[in-house]
Amino acid sequence: MTSTSESDAAFVFGMGFLGREVARALGRDDGAKTTRGTTRSAEVGRVKERNVRAWDGGFDADVAACVRRARVVVSCVPPVEASDGTWSDPVYDAYAETLASAHPDGTNVTRFFGYCSTTSVYGDHGGGWVNETSACAPDSDKARARLDAESKWRALAARSNGALKAVSFRLGGIYGPNRSALETAMRRAGKDASESASSRARDARAFTSRVHVRDAANVIAAIARAGDEASDVYNVVDDYPVSRLSAVKFAGQILGLCPGDDRTESTRDEDSKSWTGEKRVRNDLIMRELARFGERTSLEFPSVYHGLRDIAVSEGKLPVDEAFDEWFAKNFPKLASGEYAGIRYFTCDDARDVPTGENVMEMRRNLGHDRWFFEFIRPR
Repeated sequence: MTSTSESDAAFVFGMGFLGREVARALGRDDGAKTTRGTTRSAEVGRVKERNVRAWDGGFDADVAACVRRARVVVSCVPPVEASDGTWSDPVYDAYAETLASAHPDGTNVTRFFGYCSTTSVYGDHGGGWVNETSACAPDSDKARARLDAESKWRALAARSNGALKAVSFRLGGIYGPNRSALETAMRRAGKDASESASSRARDARAFTSRVHVRDAANVIAAIARAGDEASDVYNVVDDYPVSRLSAVKFAGQILGLCPGDDRTESTRDEDSKSWTGEKRVRNDLIMRELARFGERTSLEFPSVYHGLRDIAVSEGKLPVDEAFDEWFAKNFPKLASGEYAGIRYFTCDDARDVPTGENVMEMRRNLGHDRWFFEFIRPR
């Protein structure tokens, strides 16, 4: 993928929160002179990128022509439910044969197709670790539709005579600027701190595997560069799964806010199936493969703590604090490896009450008069 001809343009179905970032990452590659894509008709006016057209499902000859010319195609479009209750992948239904057809540049060109799936295909593993070889037992119709779409794309690639390479990216919870625990913390600190049933259920999970949108996009672009050498399935998550409540509490500390309810990490709503999706997702394969392909060997944001701090600094909610960042970068690998048992963050007005040692650090903050500390907890 080293040519810069117009036929080397990448194409992204679904230029939403993730899709736009994927398009930017692909557009930085020499092999993608132009990144084209689609979005829903209602979103066209909000998308600033050029070469984006409206698409609400079904076959469109102009879209098909762009797809046929592209050497890299990524779908960020979720399954859709029909009026009869059945689920399907609209991209597969409309463009499977187009994607499996020979590239105009010659029959020896393999088109790369990346399908953005989700870690929900694994279902409930009782809080245990899962990897790409773990059993998939999705417990919702939408998650089952994701897994079915993965299978269809792999089968299509297998019968394409080398014209198509299909890779499924099982993404964790995607967050980033204007879509993170910072917004949740601000909402909960407001007068209306009510939450939906689905939000309460997510709060009750002991573990949530996430990925910053920029890391997700960069990983997808890197695997697209690998082409035929890539594996069929990758988990795309950060190094350290934590509960949603922990992330929101951390965000609240950053902002100097107190969440608007008294939920704790031990809260469990037995009537809301709150244990659904309990698992911790490993990213060992993607990290090994990125190193093998000569890409970066670590994520830009190895945990939600890294990501939320970066967002807060970029938005002026936290001051730049190079000393803290250096200390955190030094200690975090010990947390991810299990050398530390966990983390806690707390405020303290009296310095005499603050634990001391290399595992404790004060974090500077724009708001609030109390001092805020971050501690890596040693095993008992």
